[in-house]
Amino acid sequence: MYNRWPVIVALFACLTIGCATSESKKDKSQIYLRLGTNHLLKGNYPQALASLLQAEALDPEDSVIQNNLGLAYFVRKEFSFAETHVKKALQIDPKYSDARNNLGRIYIEIARYNDAINELTQVVKDLTYSTVEKAYVNLGLAYLKKGDSSTTIQNFRKAIDANNKFCPAHNYYGQALFALQKYELSVDSFELALKLCNNDYDEAHYYSGLSNYKIGQKEKATARLEEVIKMYPDSEWATKAKAMLKIIR
Repeated sequence: MYNRWPVIVALFACLTIGCATSESKKDKSQIYLRLGTNHLLKGNYPQALASLLQAEALDPEDSVIQNNLGLAYFVRKEFSFAETHVKKALQIDPKYSDARNNLGRIYIEIARYNDAINELTQVVKDLTYSTVEKAYVNLGLAYLKKGDSSTTIQNFRKAIDANNKFCPAHNYYGQALFALQKYELSVDSFELALKLCNNDYDEAHYYSGLSNYKIGQKEKATARLEEVIKMYPDSEWATKAKAMLKIIR
């Protein structure tokens, strides 16, 4: 889900005061699209949704607007709305692989794993798709949720082969190894994920702690779990880390 769009201040100001009467609806919709996408990437989700809804009102048949609007709903956990908008993006442009990848990710969240696999299998067959590692990670995650360990491993490996600097691929590969009780290997994967994400990845911190605990490295495990609580106090992983620390101690 993920290219920062510059906010063109002069155009934004012009929009705000309504000075450009000759602008087409398409031009205005693109300004709102860029503004909304920028908010989305910065984590300003209410503002992102508001701007993208304005973009849609001006140009409802733009596939990128529909896709990004779907993402804005996705991050707010409004999965029904997210599905509706991403599917509309695909109705407008059936070859829009980013949107199809996002639809697969939505299906994973609502436990429609077979539907997710169907969509994501189409994405990885698109030889022109430039970020296929994302689709392979999502495909692996769908199989992981289904309990198919061997296919899970294969897809996470393909994600790493496609882009070995994509930290989520190493995180989820580590989780697949953890599920297979290959704890020493999983530690390496989580540590690499943290390195590639500049040590900013709550889930990888947590699983690194868990894996270290499994191989008897209690000090390292405790340090990683304490980092989760300190760095991400409001996350679900902080809650899990607190529970795990009670067991370790």
